[in-house]
Amino acid sequence: MKDFLVFIPVKSNSERVENKNLRDFNGTNLLKIAIQKGLNFTSRENLFLNTNSEKASELAQAYDIQVFKREEDLCTNETTLDTIIYNFVQNNPCKKVILINTITPLLNIKYLSEMFEHFENESIDSLISGNKFKLHAFCNNKAVNFENKGPIPQTQNISSVDICNWGFGIWNTKNFLKSYETNSGHGVFSGQFKIYQTDLFESLKISEESDFQLALKQYKKLG
Repeated sequence: MKDFLVFIPVKSNSERVENKNLRDFNGTNLLKIAIQKGLNFTSRENLFLNTNSEKASELAQAYDIQVFKREEDLCTNETTLDTIIYNFVQNNPCKKVILINTITPLLNIKYLSEMFEHFENESIDSLISGNKFKLHAFCNNKAVNFENKGPIPQTQNISSVDICNWGFGIWNTKNFLKSYETNSGHGVFSGQFKIYQTDLFESLKISEESDFQLALKQYKKLG
């Protein structure tokens, strides 16, 4: 059994940002960027494209990395990352499974190397890249990290909020599988879970067309 495997998830139909993974991104594309990150982190034998896209598969084969063909029913808007990981590790046994996402093209691969070392040295089951915000936060118009009563508390006196940016993730496969199978598909945030802090500027996540254009603008500036 492999100590770890790395996968890049890509589906053929991108609803919110049309063809985001394969369209031009200053002479490259988001999938190529993710593949290069993977090759800078590990060997081709450990790196998989996880996809139902024939075009994405052709690109992966040009880089001589492995392709895990995901079934169409696992490529819908309702498919969770928990299920994608579960399906992948069921078919590709490994002790640790690692995610490299296409949606954070500015995020440096050095963070994944740091995360891997942290994961190895600490007793962690789930580690996901993210960012810390010490700001007044609301969800559904309800205060999250402060009591919304009386005068507004000073920023330095409120709790910080950690937000996943989903650039990278690492999971203990054995514990992930156990949690998924015994807790109704709960795997991604299972066990001893932590968010690993990454540079905020680099952590821009592409969710909408406006995000794609902003990331492209910043990518061009980086040269």
